[in-house]
Amino acid sequence: MEESKLYKLFWVKGIPFKISFFMWKLWKAKVPLDDWFLRLGYFTTSRCRCCGNPEEETLPRVFLTSPAARFMWNYFGAPTWIKTEGKQLVQVIDEWWSKPPNTSLKAVRRPYFKGINPNWPDLHEKLLHHIPILRYTKVLWKLPLDGWIKCNTDGASRGDNGGVSYGFCIRDGIGDLIYAQADAVHDATNNIGEAHAIFEALRYFGWSLVLYCDQTY
Repeated sequence: MEESKLYKLFWVKGIPFKISFFMWKLWKAKVPLDDWFLRLGYFTTSRCRCCGNPEEETLPRVFLTSPAARFMWNYFGAPTWIKTEGKQLVQVIDEWWSKPPNTSLKAVRRPYFKGINPNWPDLHEKLLHHIPILRYTKVLWKLPLDGWIKCNTDGASRGDNGGVSYGFCIRDGIGDLIYAQADAVHDATNNIGEAHAIFEALRYFGWSLVLYCDQTY
């Protein structure tokens, strides 16, 4: 695409100026990274901070080939069938901005807004005036009866058969902490994590306590 036509896609009414200006700098390779300073004659030890195994910080590395950049391009580019392998950064930008607006987010299976066209100006306008609906649940911790102690347990997992952890804390009749414990349980489900928390609490203190957990069986 000709530069003049591409610039018209950058400078669109409804897109914040800072985003358009940044896209222009990205297209012209004027983002102040280590390779840009090197072209100006400033020599320094270059290290890309987007990588687990740091390499030289260059414009293509940061915005195209680093693990973070590949994740973002795959996340947002996959629904539009944009592939980055074997392409230069300017080619990817050209392809992204020249996509027809009504197909930009057609295949995205993620939270969306109803009643608007999936193009950038309309999305920006919607987000600018969007007020999210906040939902909350009031939780009140009550003291146990005289002579009793209370134990609160919880378990959490990163998907079934993934990383699971549990925790519990024990408090006396005036709310002072007696004991707390947390640990990981590998290759288990969320329910096992919840049960493990109850088991460890009972094993530590015995059976003379009030148990509270947040799981419904």
